[in-house]
Amino acid sequence: MVLAYYLKLLRQMSIGEASGSSKAMLSDTGFNEMHLLQREFVSPFMRKIVETLVDMERSSSRKMLVVRLVLLIVFILVIVFCFLFLWRPFINGVNSSVTGNEMKGRLSGRS
Repeated sequence: MVLAYYLKLLRQMSIGEASGSSKAMLSDTGFNEMHLLQREFVSPFMRKIVETLVDMERSSSRKMLVVRLVLLIVFILVIVFCFLFLWRPFINGVNSSVTGNEMKGRLSGRS
């Protein structure tokens, strides 16, 4: 209701601005009412909206940071597990086959 009254006064002031001078507009009671409405109702309402938007953005960025951190930790763990359970046994198998061939070669007189 207050916002509708504010918009009505704003519309009237914009129409009256074209026909009147700035001094007449400043001394007009409608202009003073509009200023009071803006100061008392509209400005705090807009401030609350901006604060809510900033809070939402902060919480969203914090959540995104946590998600990225968790994904980084999971990625590092996957790399460590792949090294321990896949790469390490493969290298040990290759190493033992090379060492086994080397031992056979030494036993047969080649070297």
